[in-house]
Amino acid sequence: MKSSDRHHSHNTNEFQKVRINSDRIDFDLSIDHIDKLILKHEDFYFKVNSFDFNIFDFSKTVGRNMQMPFMATTLLKQNNLLQSVDHHKFLQFFVQIYNKYKRSVEYHNDLHGSDVAQHVHLIFKTQGLM
Repeated sequence: MKSSDRHHSHNTNEFQKVRINSDRIDFDLSIDHIDKLILKHEDFYFKVNSFDFNIFDFSKTVGRNMQMPFMATTLLKQNNLLQSVDHHKFLQFFVQIYNKYKRSVEYHNDLHGSDVAQHVHLIFKTQGLM
């Protein structure tokens, strides 16, 4: 088996069920896992409401494979929309999106997707649309 084909454990103990296989990630997450991550990195939960938010610092801190579910959950929570979705389906939806992005692409990748989502959220908030 090539080393790129092996599953590797994520370095954060609370996410032991996250497995990385080359350019794909299989998430076995619950909303409780994301809530723990949000509590651990609460400053980023609030920084999404600022134009000074830095997607690269965010990704380095929470982990590249966790940045998209963290961002998506945060944006739903801050807009009081989380209660209107099935949490499991919601997280699996973002797993599928994340897995379709190619991390080797420099610009239109998963970080760009989360960055755009954060900016749209911020523009809606600052313009009173949400």
